[in-house]
Amino acid sequence: MDEYAVPILPSRDLDETLEFYARLGFEPRGRWDGEDGEDGYLILARGTVELHFRRDPGVDPLATAGSCYLHVRDADALHRDWAGPACPPTRPPAAA
Repeated sequence: MDEYAVPILPSRDLDETLEFYARLGFEPRGRWDGEDGEDGYLILARGTVELHFRRDPGVDPLATAGSCYLHVRDADALHRDWAGPACPPTRPPAAA
């Protein structure tokens, strides 16, 4: 088995996160909502990319330290897939 890492990122709202990443072609692989309404966990995947999200209602998306790089074979093709009015990228892809 190849070694790999799975990031666990904060999410203010798991439903919003799921909706956003679904537009990028990610599919849900698992979800657990805490009984207290505070906890929650979401697993999304697209091909071999897997992202995990933990519910954190107090997170500021502009100030969070969480981040994740996606390394893909064709960044330009992925940019074309993701570009558009439903999901405008914040910046163009960069070659590693």
